Amino acid sequence: MKKQLTHAYALFLLTGTLMMVFLLIRIVFYLYNHSFFGMVSLPEAVNIMLCGFRMDLSSIIYVNALFILLYSLPFPFRYHHTYRKMLFILFIITNGIAVFINVADIFYYPFNTKHLTVEVFSLLSDFARLMPEFLTGYWYAVVLFSVLLFCMGLLYRWADAKNNPPAVFHYLKQTLIFLVIAALSFCGARGSLGRKPLLPIAASKAVGFTKAPLATNAVFTLMFSVNKPPLKELSYFHPDSLATIFPLEKKYERKTERLNVVMIILESFSAEFCGFLNSFPGYTPFMDSLARHSIVYPNMYADGERSIKGLSAVLAGLPNLMEEEIITSQYQTNCLPGIGYFLKQMGYHTSFFHGGINGTMNFDVFTRAAGFDHYFGKNEYGNDKDYDGAWGITDEEFFLFAARQINSFPEPFCTAIFSLSSHHPFFIPEKHRNRFPEGPEPIHKSIRYADYALRQFFNAAASAPWFSHTLFVITADHSFPTQSPANSFYASIAGQHRIPLLLFQQGIPPATDSVMVQQHDLLPSVLDYLGYPHQIKSFGNSIFSASGKRYAYFAIHSTCYVFDNRFLLVFQPETNTSCLYRYPEDPALKEDVSRQLPGIRQEMERYIKAALQTHNSVIIHNRLCP
Repeated sequence: MKKQLTHAYALFLLTGTLMMVFLLIRIVFYLYNHSFFGMVSLPEAVNIMLCGFRMDLSSIIYVNALFILLYSLPFPFRYHHTYRKMLFILFIITNGIAVFINVADIFYYPFNTKHLTVEVFSLLSDFARLMPEFLTGYWYAVVLFSVLLFCMGLLYRWADAKNNPPAVFHYLKQTLIFLVIAALSFCGARGSLGRKPLLPIAASKAVGFTKAPLATNAVFTLMFSVNKPPLKELSYFHPDSLATIFPLEKKYERKTERLNVVMIILESFSAEFCGFLNSFPGYTPFMDSLARHSIVYPNMYADGERSIKGLSAVLAGLPNLMEEEIITSQYQTNCLPGIGYFLKQMGYHTSFFHGGINGTMNFDVFTRAAGFDHYFGKNEYGNDKDYDGAWGITDEEFFLFAARQINSFPEPFCTAIFSLSSHHPFFIPEKHRNRFPEGPEPIHKSIRYADYALRQFFNAAASAPWFSHTLFVITADHSFPTQSPANSFYASIAGQHRIPLLLFQQGIPPATDSVMVQQHDLLPSVLDYLGYPHQIKSFGNSIFSASGKRYAYFAIHSTCYVFDNRFLLVFQPETNTSCLYRYPEDPALKEDVSRQLPGIRQEMERYIKAALQTHNSVIIHNRLCP
């Protein structure tokens, strides 16, 4: 019988080899991203390894399902030289792709603070263009991947050498072995002997949501996001009571002059980088000076971690409660009335500027859906001399181009400008290489450059006749969590989403408003400020109108976070469970205080449930149209 099991033994060795590779990647992942997780205690490390073992095994079996089938077929041709060579090629290709995904995820994580999911496929065209930049900027990732791939090849040869054909091939025994391998593979892929298979959310239950990314892997999260089911219709509340908890319909009574609007969305501008929002020096001298003549909102938070989610929140008021972006989801044909749509009803000319290659991240498609009739990108700029070689036109030149174009627009107009240069690889034009000092992080120098470009835009716009009667809204698409946060607050989940918000209008009394605000509040806020006369449907609330208790909220990997200035609630819709934390004093979210403060937990859980139920119903039934 032992000689009949040589292929099963070899398969066991190959699985063990891949488990060791995945474990090594997990260790490198932690070492590279340790600032996001802090110290890991011994009990936590044990739980991470145990949970990670299940998720790695499940991933490996899914990836190698075809290989396992072909390697264990109960027929003697599996020992043929050509057949074994084909299996080797299959093993290297499939597992090479899996290892590439996990290695890339190590260096992707700091940009989005989450593992890769299906949304990465929306960036394939950009990824192919940026590959040379990635290979040079992250050469050590290429080295790591190459070493792992080479070692897998050697270990495959070693393990497969144990797979010697038996002297007599027993079909019955081989069939039984095949069935046992199939059954074990099925159990391993499910990751559970219970009724429900292993899901990514199990990591949060096993090790806590703050350490959950250490227990799972990118292959696992990617697989489970590919066939993500549609949104579920929720029924936490009766529709009548839901409307009182989370009203969708808004109407504002403000009477004002018909101002122009310029919305400036700054790439990766964390609040941590802005001196005017902190007690320590920043990298934004112009914004610091502008803040002294603006209304400043220090409690402004991003809805998502990626540009397209930030854009959909700022321009269309969409909160981040879906795993993927709505523009690439099955709901992409929904009516998405944005600021452009509403202001066109008031006779506004609408335009959107982004110096990136036309089509990048579907910005052109989305902004058109949000009511912006005119799109200005790299093609419209028309001069590759100012192309950064990666994303598009450098900020200074493109901002000045936008200022010139705006001068030709009929008034009133609504224009949105999205910056670019503070995106990796943080390109600085040659003429400015020595103008801006380096900071502790590579992004800091490009933040200084983007701030300088913003200054040039305002210098150019200040002499234009439209400047004096224009509302400028300046914010960011998302934050950029740093490896070494300036203080403990920026290490928290809330701090990692904090971004700047300035409202500037010539002659406006400067002020600081501590109201809780998110990107999806900007649509109703701008419409309220401009005196939009009609009723709207909006997830957000105007910062100029009373709306009761205000919270910020978003979802990451199906886990919902809702917080105010004192408390943060973590809600798991799948299990209907929640934890409450005093996050300003406990940024690592170690002490659950929900038992001591049940009233606060219930109030915040009630709010996020109402937000989820409203969001899902509105998106499923396409109810945003006026």
